[in-house]
Amino acid sequence: MEKAKEKIMRTNFWKKLKRLVILSICVLLVGGSVSALSLRTQIGEAVSLAQSREVDMGFDMAVLDYIQSTIRCDFLDLLMPAVTALGNGGILWIVIAVTLFLFPKTRKTGLAVMLGLVLEVICCNVILKPFVARLRPFDVNTSIQLLIPKPTDFSFPSGHTGAAFASASALYFSKNRFRGLALILAALIGFSRLYLYVHYPTDVLAGVFIGILAGWCGYTLAGRRYAA
Repeated sequence: MEKAKEKIMRTNFWKKLKRLVILSICVLLVGGSVSALSLRTQIGEAVSLAQSREVDMGFDMAVLDYIQSTIRCDFLDLLMPAVTALGNGGILWIVIAVTLFLFPKTRKTGLAVMLGLVLEVICCNVILKPFVARLRPFDVNTSIQLLIPKPTDFSFPSGHTGAAFASASALYFSKNRFRGLALILAALIGFSRLYLYVHYPTDVLAGVFIGILAGWCGYTLAGRRYAA
């Protein structure tokens, strides 16, 4: 009797084990199919992204090479390093902001420029540059002889352009009488970054957009501060 029960138990055990093996195989097959489909999708997305980046890089490099072959001259070789130096570290814009802030009549405008610069630095230098981690154009085309020392941070977006347009747009929205000159200088600084081969056109365009947005936010926040 005990031997019969033991035999039945063994039979049931092997049946359960067989079912478990079959179920495991089915799960592995289904999981493998899903994983393969997911991998195929990811590969397709990666290829598409790489192709789109190649198109973007082609456009960027074409613009930079056009500037080098058509616009570059001895006069601009002297002028553009001086123009771009005006934006180094945002010192010029900081001095303007502090000067405006010292006088009660222009204090609101000075605060707007300060806030715009802070927002631009956070967005461009703290968040986007390390996140995107884009190489500079002179790192891609190493045959270019630079007219200024090599920047050591990443390329996207242009911090010089962002700071310039943050300050200029804050002055513009505040209706400061020097807003026109500030916008012209900001545009020249942005162009200088292309001329000097340290930024791509899309870096500069992103800097313009972020700078204008930061300047508007600075102007709005300053208005709320003095309206309270």
